[in-house]
Amino acid sequence: MYKLKKGFMILLLATSTMLLGGCSIGTSSLFIHPAEQGYEYEVTYDTLGGNINQVDKRVVYYAGNSLLFEPNGTAGMLVQPKFGEKSLVGWYTKYTTEESKDGTIYHYNEEDLWDFSLDRVSDENTSDKKITLYARWADNPSINFLDAANPEGDILLKWTINVGNELKRPTSTEPKKNGFTLIDYYKDPECTEKYVFDKVIEEGDIDYSNGGKAQINIYCKFIEGEIIRVKTVNQLKAIADKPDGQYILANDIDLSTETWTPIETFSGVLDGNGYSIKNLNLNVKNRASGITAKNADEVSYGLFSKLDGAKIKDLTIKDVNIVIDKSSNVKLCVGALAGRTKKTTIENCTFDGITISSDGMCSINIVASSYVAGDYSTKINNCIFNNINTNKLTTSGNLEVIEQK
Repeated sequence: MYKLKKGFMILLLATSTMLLGGCSIGTSSLFIHPAEQGYEYEVTYDTLGGNINQVDKRVVYYAGNSLLFEPNGTAGMLVQPKFGEKSLVGWYTKYTTEESKDGTIYHYNEEDLWDFSLDRVSDENTSDKKITLYARWADNPSINFLDAANPEGDILLKWTINVGNELKRPTSTEPKKNGFTLIDYYKDPECTEKYVFDKVIEEGDIDYSNGGKAQINIYCKFIEGEIIRVKTVNQLKAIADKPDGQYILANDIDLSTETWTPIETFSGVLDGNGYSIKNLNLNVKNRASGITAKNADEVSYGLFSKLDGAKIKDLTIKDVNIVIDKSSNVKLCVGALAGRTKKTTIENCTFDGITISSDGMCSINIVASSYVAGDYSTKINNCIFNNINTNKLTTSGNLEVIEQK
């Protein structure tokens, strides 16, 4: 919000009391028009049915080439206008109307939107040094969460939101359906396009097809049975408590604040649901003392340590940084998803931005993979690999880098 220097505008109310009050600017005249004092541009704020400072219009005088004051707040000469439960979208220099069975419809062009941070009043955008800014209002919609399999049924969850605010994904309170697990949210009942949360609700997002009511319908896809939904880092870690369970990601998960400890051998199902696990950081060290190091077992590192009879699908693992400690003295197997795997299926997954390095010259045998080091019983189907880097991984022992399939 830009603040105008004192003296750049004069507010004039169409009442004799305030006109007389205007002579307090140090003049002996009963009233001197603001134009005679250098404030020659007359700007009218027209609320089009609302009110601003308890009137429907407000007139302000500005000096040439001034930024205009944007009404805001609850006190002062130009407060935030109100119009029932509607939200103010912006101020426009023009509008047109259309009559319909539901009343008058106002139309605006974005080219006529006044930008209070850039636009300045001048002869180019005024007529006879006068201009009117018209308020554009929008009905605040109800947010209806519906069962995609029965969109005409009862509303599962209902919210209200002001236009101009961000719509957040449900967290503590979510739509529920007995005997089913929520999979995701969609823009259409056919569930072809996921609904995108964390974006500002605009007037164009609102649906008025239901008798003119302002609403946004979000369709919930469910699957029969009980599947554990994973929404947070802690819930991802909790897979370790039930490594043979069925899990589905409910959103992207960012591990950037974690130094990850691999989940031990996983034998369940993890459905990525089209979401990603990103910024996985692994500091890998396998060190045994004394003579035990010679016969110590290989250790596996990744999101999981090992996969045994697991199924991983529709998951993106992005921006992984695996660093092997040069002091390790026992062989290692590392991968973004897991180290060793067997009898596992990995399908429709993407591995993007996988970096495996060491902090110096190692002396052990290392197996490194952008995904997993699977045996012949592991099936990799329709997976994508991008930006894989093992250039800074060095060892005097045997180094086996498993290429993507």
